[in-house]
Amino acid sequence: MRFIPFFKPEMARAQKISGGQCVIDTARGSPASRLWLIDLLKLLAANVIVFHHLSAYGPISEALAIHWPQLISWLFNEGRMAVQVFLVTGGYLAARGVSGWFNKKMPFAVQAMAQRYGRLVLPYMVALILAMVGSAMARLWMSDPAIPAEPSWAQVVSHALLLQNILGDSALSAGVWYIAIDFQLFCVMVLVASLAQTLARRGGFSLQAGLRLTQMLVVGLMAASLFYFNRDSAWDMWALYFLGSYGLGAAVFWAAGSRRPWLAMTLLALVVLVVLVALWVEYRPRIALALCVALLLGSGQILRSSRAFSAGWLQALVRWSSASYALFLVHFPICLLGNVVFDQMGWDGAEVSLLVSILTWAASWVVALIFHRRVEQPLSAWASGGWAMNQAAHGLVDWARSSRDWLRLSWQRLSA
Repeated sequence: MRFIPFFKPEMARAQKISGGQCVIDTARGSPASRLWLIDLLKLLAANVIVFHHLSAYGPISEALAIHWPQLISWLFNEGRMAVQVFLVTGGYLAARGVSGWFNKKMPFAVQAMAQRYGRLVLPYMVALILAMVGSAMARLWMSDPAIPAEPSWAQVVSHALLLQNILGDSALSAGVWYIAIDFQLFCVMVLVASLAQTLARRGGFSLQAGLRLTQMLVVGLMAASLFYFNRDSAWDMWALYFLGSYGLGAAVFWAAGSRRPWLAMTLLALVVLVVLVALWVEYRPRIALALCVALLLGSGQILRSSRAFSAGWLQALVRWSSASYALFLVHFPICLLGNVVFDQMGWDGAEVSLLVSILTWAASWVVALIFHRRVEQPLSAWASGGWAMNQAAHGLVDWARSSRDWLRLSWQRLSA
């Protein structure tokens, strides 16, 4: 039985911006114009994350919990699941880029991972400095368990290498665990695609066969995560724990990418069936939410949904959504300083606590928009096309090849 290719190369056209996210390609129109839905989902999820952290840290959260207990309970317990939106859309966007990796004539894995690391970590380290400064200022006027302790150099290095969760170091800012997981997930996708490309070339097969192999491997990893790794919280510092949601986004993109609506619906139904069986084995609300997000994206792709906004609204949506990573990075020190002001003023009323939380959220957006324009975009552009990152990537490739040759030569000598 011939394997039906999920992936359509024409679906891979997308304009790239900072952080490796895809945005609406207004010059080409379809299919990139459908990405308004991803921009909207990212924008909503980023705001939920900010309010989730406002409900979890400092005297503002304590005051809100007294006057608005049900709202704060929902934000604290359920708001964290907004990260599923980023996981699913991340997998969806990574699947869009797979064909571009296969079109490269040279091995692409090291260069792609080095560029991704630069786009994520360079603005992240600047934001981490802001977080450490904000924490130091907060410690002067307020004592609260939400304020990180003064960091050691080893702790800073572990954060720079995205190893803080694996090494058991305390987080220097809220949500930094996700940046490490995002990088791990991207590396898994790149390495799987690189493996499939290598096997296809050595076997004399076409790049399309390599794409199909990539799809099968990713879907297999998705199933392994849903049925095993995601059911054990001991794995939550590794990509395998989150590959269920991330792989679901990729699988939905590939399944819904067929030009034949009936085939797309059939493939999408098979993906949904796998997830439903996993939920039957063990129900997890986060996976159910990931499935809903994936179905929303897949339905929009199958129906070839037209623009839901005018050009002006669409431009505004892209602008705000593009700054969602910046908001994720910088909102924690703003939240700390908002809590300091609230604590020093001695406020505790229902209206004032709600007002201060809203003002803190608004201030986070102001800082995020400035950070996105002045810090994230220049650093991400440099990481994507900068000479230094490319040289580092090529240097790592040369080192890996020389190490391989040395090991091979050593083995031959020992065998002789």
